[in-house]
Amino acid sequence: MKNKNNIQYISKNNLCTACGGCSSICPVNSISMDTNVAGYILADVNNNTCIECAKCLKVCPSVKNNISGTDYNDIFHGNVVCCYIGYAVDNEIRKVSQSGGIVTALLCYLVNSKKVDGAIVNRFDTETKRPKVYYENEVVKIKESSGSYYTQSSVVEEILEHQDKKTAAVLLGCQSESIQLIKEKFPKVVIPEYLIGLVCAGQHSGNYIDEIIKRAGDFNQDISRFRFRDKEAGGWPGHTKIESINGKSKIIDRSIRQSLKSAFEVHRCLFCFDQMNINSDITVGDPWGIHEKNDKKGHSVIIARTEKGKELIEEAAKTGAIYVEDVSTDRIFQGQTVDSRLKTQFFTTMKTAETCEYETPYNINSFQHIKYEKPSKKQEKILKMRFDFSRKIYSSTNENDYKRMIDNSMKKIDYNRKIRKVKAFPKKVLSFIYNRLK
Repeated sequence: MKNKNNIQYISKNNLCTACGGCSSICPVNSISMDTNVAGYILADVNNNTCIECAKCLKVCPSVKNNISGTDYNDIFHGNVVCCYIGYAVDNEIRKVSQSGGIVTALLCYLVNSKKVDGAIVNRFDTETKRPKVYYENEVVKIKESSGSYYTQSSVVEEILEHQDKKTAAVLLGCQSESIQLIKEKFPKVVIPEYLIGLVCAGQHSGNYIDEIIKRAGDFNQDISRFRFRDKEAGGWPGHTKIESINGKSKIIDRSIRQSLKSAFEVHRCLFCFDQMNINSDITVGDPWGIHEKNDKKGHSVIIARTEKGKELIEEAAKTGAIYVEDVSTDRIFQGQTVDSRLKTQFFTTMKTAETCEYETPYNINSFQHIKYEKPSKKQEKILKMRFDFSRKIYSSTNENDYKRMIDNSMKKIDYNRKIRKVKAFPKKVLSFIYNRLK
């Protein structure tokens, strides 16, 4: 698309992250965050009212010239002040959280200590069956918002609605990138006092939630609660749990959630380098790879990226809101497979797009100094399949075509699950016999 006077070309090229930065900065409200046929949220411009001021282009994390953080030795890692592993001291927070409850505990601490007026968080909306962004100034509501939803929401849009307040915001990498661009390009705009970033391995269409609910059978209506990962269902890392208003509950094995991810992933996420949320004050994630802390109650790994972030962690620990101990930087990045998986995915995706002459969100020359593991033939094949499918599904304009592609994908996924179960059965039998003989 040749016309690059507004953000529409980003959406047309399947590169919208749905962060909401463009719609929130538009001075004439010409941009809305809409849902397409495939259930993805993307920016849509009303060209009848657009004044082509290009402000939207200045805050978009998918515009090539907007990349920030290139002065880091390794942009995939970002700045690191110090690293911790820990959990919320409040047992109730830790119990209902996704991992160790650090994010919820920090938000509650910030509100209780009056360091902020409120927090920008996501919570499941029972009417739309989608995550919805809220501003909350009550601890009880912040606690209700614990956990992640893995599907899109326009967080930056909500953040800029509350410039009259002192806030803390929970964001993904692309959303933090947009906030950083707003800070640089529009310094008069009030951004959150604290940016708490989540480790993110990619977003998904809202239809991802619908498919999981569908797998629950009789839970298609009247859902009162939906959790992608609930520790009440087997402890950390948790299975999916769905509850209905009549008191029924259903637990869906996490293997189903994991097997469905590739059918609903956002195409733009394959290009992402910012899994580790380098523009936040604090990055929080699961303790993958740190085996001695992989207990059922859950722990969180924490990276302080700014001195302000470090001070917050230390203050919260000192007052007893959280418990933390030091952990090495290398163990966190190894556990999150940044160097062994993410870089390979990023460079392979970028080269695939450039070979096909598709628009890319970054200039590959900005990353030439970074070493990465080249993909095996099998990895390259899988990534190419994901690239082609996610692009095709995201671009769907006909509902029947979309349903056909998804139905075919579900059949393949279910077939592969059956094959894996058959292959795993002998190992389970041998393991059972071995454990009985011990």
